[in-house]
This record gives sequence, structure tokens and C-alpha cells, in this order.
Amino acid sequence: MTDDNELLGFQRKHLRGLAHPLKPVVRVGRSGLTEPMVREIQRALEDHELIKVSMHKPVDKKALARELAGRSGAHLAGLLGHTAVLYRARAEKPTIRLPERAPAPEAETPADSEQADVHPENSTPQEAD
Repeated sequence: MTDDNELLGFQRKHLRGLAHPLKPVVRVGRSGLTEPMVREIQRALEDHELIKVSMHKPVDKKALARELAGRSGAHLAGLLGHTAVLYRARAEKPTIRLPERAPAPEAETPADSEQADVHPENSTPQEAD
């Protein structure tokens, strides 16, 4: 996927949490990543949006996980041991909704903070009941 479409850290964390109870639906074996396997991953992503792919003793598991994501048009949400978590929203009616980060609150201006400050010497003492 392109950098413009990259998942943010809190979104990857959310997806990893959703993927926790899932079982791997595809297993990449000794023959590596083949074209039929890529089609199977794409089909599984269209059906489920979020899947786990198990890799059997990969030489470089990070590179293989990135290749899985790239060739299937998915995002790599995580890598847990030899299992990659892939996410791709459906074109129609996606079921997984990614969390959005709320915009940062506007900074206070110095004039606002002076009005909000209450100094003890300016306030009247309260009587205890």
C-alpha cells in the first residue's frame, strides 16, 4: 500500500486486538508465496477484511509479511511470531471500522489563562460549617 494510505499505530493496535481470537486462514509453506496463494489471500480478505496468514519457517519473516501485504493489496497490521495480520477494507459495505484520532484541543491563549486563574489572595475566605 502507499504511504498516504498507511495505518496509524493506534489503528494497527486496534486491528491486532480484533485479530487476537482469529485462526490463520492461509499458510505459506516451503514453496513460498505463489500466485494461487496470493489469490486465496485476496479472496479471504474480501470475505473477512482481517485475516491471519501463517508462514512456515520463513528466511526473513518481515520481508515476507510485507510482500504478502503488497501483493494482496492489504495493510500489514502486525506480525506475531510467524503469523502476519493483514487488513483490507471491502470495497462495498466494510464491516470493520477503524478508529479515528480526535483532533487536538485548541491551545489556550495567555489572555484566556489569566481570566481562568483565581489567586487565593483575591478570593474571600469560606467559613467552615
